[in-house]
Amino acid sequence: MSIIAQALLALIANAPQIIQETTAAYNAVKADLSETDQQAIDAALASAQLQDATATEAADKALSDAENR
Repeated sequence: MSIIAQALLALIANAPQIIQETTAAYNAVKADLSETDQQAIDAALASAQLQDATATEAADKALSDAENR
């Protein structure tokens, strides 16, 4: 796996709050990465986005529940 792919995967795993920035960086270098690296990064991004959506939904529900008390 290339160093660039490793760095992007580390960012996705360790800094989920910067998913948009990581995605932008990935899109800028994607053509230079192997198909295997692209698949690994695509899977990691999809997982991070799902986790973020789930966390956002839970936070929204908690806020709504708190407002209704």
